[in-house]
Amino acid sequence: MSYQEKFTTLKESFNQNDYENFIANPLPVLESAGIPIVKEWQGGGGLPSNISNLSRSIASASASVSANAAIAESEHMEVKVDWWGVDFIMNEKLTQDIIAGTETTGALASIIAGALGAAGVVTAGIATALGAGLAAAFIVKIAEISIINNGHGVHFPISWLQWGPLILSVPSGPGGITVASLVFIHPVRN
Repeated sequence: MSYQEKFTTLKESFNQNDYENFIANPLPVLESAGIPIVKEWQGGGGLPSNISNLSRSIASASASVSANAAIAESEHMEVKVDWWGVDFIMNEKLTQDIIAGTETTGALASIIAGALGAAGVVTAGIATALGAGLAAAFIVKIAEISIINNGHGVHFPISWLQWGPLILSVPSGPGGITVASLVFIHPVRN
């Protein structure tokens, strides 16, 4: 069984309390399900063998966002929960508006909070705080986003190892979330 299949089975077995506990502290749950936090690389030179699986996963997420022409014409963000973590996927319109400075932090915070809510990742209050903190971090990363973007938007993959400190920063408010985000969250091309 692949890690994605194990993760899907694990998610389907959760009740609401299990899911909230998982989001708050995913590492022990993933470990007990036999899903590695970081795959061990046992190769010689070159890239780890799991890179191609991650690339396919990212390409699949990217294709699902760019497949809809209506979405491409308006700002859109999707949040996906995967076996390796949480992915914030922005279409080209939203990416360009952030780069151009026409996307306000408040509007971006609403888009992020809405995407988190739609994905069912966290509750509304936490989604609002994360939205504000992540929006500020994404705005600060304008230069990085503009360098990375290739005309198809960008996404911000956050592993479960990175998710823990991010969730722990929620009580400190949007400022603490922004600081925690700036340290380890970086855009990747769609």
